[in-house]
Amino acid sequence: MQKDKRKVTTSPIKNPALGNGRKERQQMKILDENHYAEEMQNKVLPRLEAHKHTGTFERVKGQPLYYEIYDADNKNAQTLVILHGFAEAIPKFYETAYYFLQLGYRVALLQQREHGYSYRSVNDPFLVNIENYADLIDDLHTFVHEILQGAPTFLFAHSMGGAVAAAYLERYPDDFQKAILSSPMLDINSGKIPLPLALAYGHFMIRHGLGRNTGPENRKWSPTLRRTL
Repeated sequence: MQKDKRKVTTSPIKNPALGNGRKERQQMKILDENHYAEEMQNKVLPRLEAHKHTGTFERVKGQPLYYEIYDADNKNAQTLVILHGFAEAIPKFYETAYYFLQLGYRVALLQQREHGYSYRSVNDPFLVNIENYADLIDDLHTFVHEILQGAPTFLFAHSMGGAVAAAYLERYPDDFQKAILSSPMLDINSGKIPLPLALAYGHFMIRHGLGRNTGPENRKWSPTLRRTL
């Protein structure tokens, strides 16, 4: 078996998290894939827990949104916001948060509406009902300016989070210095259904009060479900 060569890198890098512009030698400790579960349990989660605080806020009354913030050791550290993707949750990005925390960032994760511990408009735990993506942009703006008090410098957004981030940056170009969009969801994949037909079906369902129903190609998740691509 070939030895894992990705465990530690010690290349001199410019650390923007410290806000000093100096090149410093950072030791990034990457998890060993061969012992991933063990290292997550014994290294990542304990370190995150030691820096963690959580809370909720309501941009719309009665619709609480959950967040987690991991404070850096340096009180002057710059803040990085992480936005998860569709049907995802904050815990998926614990490893990512761990790496950024190592680099000296303060890391803030917003649980977007209709996901996880945040407000949900439907009772079905396997259904994500987003009626207007403008709500997600407004949620992020409130999080940035009221909870983080305008502190964020960088944005890391994945998939649906990337779509929200792209729209946010277009509307508020001065809120973040830099952004990383990981596989941003910038278009619709309608699968076997032609896109014009899928859009027409969606508009029809919404017009008749059935917008919270799933599409004809969708099925509820189950542990035994297998999808053929």
